[in-house]
Amino acid sequence: MPSEFRSDSELAREFGARLKRFRVSERGAAMTQQELSRRTGLSQTAISRLETTGLASMMTVIAVLREFRLTDALLEAIPDMSGPSPMELLKGRRQPRQKAYAPRRRKSGRRRG
Repeated sequence: MPSEFRSDSELAREFGARLKRFRVSERGAAMTQQELSRRTGLSQTAISRLETTGLASMMTVIAVLREFRLTDALLEAIPDMSGPSPMELLKGRRQPRQKAYAPRRRKSGRRRG
């Protein structure tokens, strides 16, 4: 089911479950809650609560993601809007308009001379 159709608590629980699977996986961090607690300075209770319910402060989530070297993934969740927009970039590249030069045409019916 796409995440936009899940409730907030369902998303939080899924986030916690994924963190736990990463923590225990040999391809992931392969560590115990006690070791993660020691490395992050968080209580084992806070880590357990995060993994089972997904409920934690942002600082707890950041501490765990930092230990797993996943802080870039957190920042990639929200687009960086600090730079110019694509339209602003296009406007900056535009050259000033120049009038096309065309020789004057003679009006028919009138002769010079």
